[in-house]
Amino acid sequence: MAKKLSPSLSELKEGIQVASGKQQPDILIKNVTWIDILNGASEVTNVAVHGRFIASIGKAYTTATKIIDATNLSIVPGFIDTHVHIE
Repeated sequence: MAKKLSPSLSELKEGIQVASGKQQPDILIKNVTWIDILNGASEVTNVAVHGRFIASIGKAYTTATKIIDATNLSIVPGFIDTHVHIE
């Protein structure tokens, strides 16, 4: 049976708490180069992960249950399955 990809209501609520700064993320990926494949932009930033999902992106996050230093590494969301309709 395939795993459900969409978040549950409790996952959404917890993610909102993390995104609003009211709850600490599970994982903080620090100093990672974020590459946006749709517009070609990139920036060095922090990525807050809670559960199975990215909760927030930005330098405002400095602490988490687990911190990963990703200096000189890149993250490319949507690289495997980007889906765009251009008309």
